[in-house]
Amino acid sequence: MSNSLAIATVTAALRDVVLEALQGVSPLSGAPAVSLGRPENRPRGEFVGANIYLYRVSPNPALRNNHLPSRDASRNIVARPRIALDLYYVLTFYGQASALEAQRLMASVMTALELNPELAPERIRQTISRTDFLRGSDLDLQSERVRFTMEFMTLEELSKLWSVFFQMTHELSVAYQASVVLLDSQVPVTKPLPVSRAQTALTASPVLYIDNLEPALMDFESGAAVTVFGKGLDTPSLSIMIGDQLVQPSGQMNDRLEFALPAGVTPGVNEVVVLRRGSGNVEVARSNARPLLVRPVLQGPLTLAKVPVARVTASGIASIVQTPTVQFLVNPPIGRLQSAIAWLNPAPGAAPGLKATSSSSLMRAGIDPRCRSELDAGSAGNQLQLAFLAVGLNLNPNTRVNIRTPGSSWTIFDRHTRAHYWVSLVNGEMFVNYGLSESEPEGWTAIDLTGIAPGSYLIRLQIGPHRLAETPLQQDAKSGEYAGPKLEVPAGGS
Repeated sequence: MSNSLAIATVTAALRDVVLEALQGVSPLSGAPAVSLGRPENRPRGEFVGANIYLYRVSPNPALRNNHLPSRDASRNIVARPRIALDLYYVLTFYGQASALEAQRLMASVMTALELNPELAPERIRQTISRTDFLRGSDLDLQSERVRFTMEFMTLEELSKLWSVFFQMTHELSVAYQASVVLLDSQVPVTKPLPVSRAQTALTASPVLYIDNLEPALMDFESGAAVTVFGKGLDTPSLSIMIGDQLVQPSGQMNDRLEFALPAGVTPGVNEVVVLRRGSGNVEVARSNARPLLVRPVLQGPLTLAKVPVARVTASGIASIVQTPTVQFLVNPPIGRLQSAIAWLNPAPGAAPGLKATSSSSLMRAGIDPRCRSELDAGSAGNQLQLAFLAVGLNLNPNTRVNIRTPGSSWTIFDRHTRAHYWVSLVNGEMFVNYGLSESEPEGWTAIDLTGIAPGSYLIRLQIGPHRLAETPLQQDAKSGEYAGPKLEVPAGGS
């Protein structure tokens, strides 16, 4: 979910929220500031503002055992360990006592955290862009949002905190809990090849409307037939909701419905529900939900290339890094906030000693959607440059933008850095895909292969968290062995 920078990112984002709240208080005897670390006794009136101190970290009781590490028979890790944490902060306020500045500052911060208790992805991305040592943090992609809740502390707890823990006289303070932060270990993981023969298993389900789907797992093909089996499916005015798309049945019998798989599904698990509507198109009945797992399909060959990535640090230092990548065009496209992993297993005939490995360095980042007007204008202006800068990418001014679909899809080629980009807008979230070498990179995605040992690999691309949501392997018709798709990684990764 999040890497080792997550805790520091939460603290830095909280600092930004608190500072904005302090700046809304006036009049004050001085410019408000926010410090980090253990609280200190300061001379009255010398410091105006707040101090933030992370004084306790504890496992989240609801999720602490939700994701335990597992290993295969050779003791290789096949699932990354994950820690679910709650963070506890004490916020201390300072100011001129006669003007009750500390109390006014505290009230402003408490009101701000009550109004917006969650760290939105955009807020996290803004914090990362301002803080050089947080480059690489992916807290903005965590599925569970971090939420701040005020902690009640008794007089005894306050006394122990200040006299025993801090060993100083009490200052006006309040405690907050930040929950939940999910830390994923970055240890390399391996994944065994799947069984070469498909098997079907039936499981009992509660009788409501949908008993099962056929198929329940399928390779993506727009328009492919899916059959819903169940009860009460012969009534009129039925429709089918798959994910967030409403489709009409293409066939209807006593105990089944058929529908065509829409082009806009996302790879992975899609929830299927049958709806019945009455007069005025008002929903009057809804079935239970059944999962339909759609496996992504590679469209054409994999592209292995070393491409220029135009990076820029928070201090403004730009550089072009030649990066080894594997690029692919996959259907259905990767959904918003979905991850991608390249699983690499030694191919038949590979050099002895070559080990299975993986890479989850998806070369995609969320950017500020307010730059859409500049994209539709066909040229990179200040707002688009700042959006790229916020995720550590350098885009030269007046770079031409190719409008693929107005308002939702654009491709960019920066002639100065020779870098290709694809920008897309989905459900209000804007993403830039980089590390591409295609002249028309719309729909293409890249994964960083830095550190992958040279050799011959079978490659599977897993989209999203479900382990079966991966591109299929090809089998040799005679031997039955897996034969592709194959990736040849030369020395140096290019």
